[in-house]
Amino acid sequence: MNVHQPSDQKRMARCSCGKIEPSNPATQFGFEYRGPGSRAAVENCGKCGYFECAHELAETGAPHLTHLVDHLFTPHGPYEFDSFYCGHAGWD
Repeated sequence: MNVHQPSDQKRMARCSCGKIEPSNPATQFGFEYRGPGSRAAVENCGKCGYFECAHELAETGAPHLTHLVDHLFTPHGPYEFDSFYCGHAGWD
């Protein structure tokens, strides 16, 4: 699923360093839309942050994921910010 933000929606994007800018998928490196309908909003769990597929694996008894069986997968929903990389750590 590759969803892009609607043109009439004013969203902000945040880099992992904390820098925040207006979202611009055309010019921001590594841009990821994380608003309504995005992959992150639909496939990340709002309770633990793991993907839905990890919850499915936990149900099969995967030992490293047993902590995920204590709750049902619940989609995170839209994130406040999109994400991008500003270049703060260099480009190499």
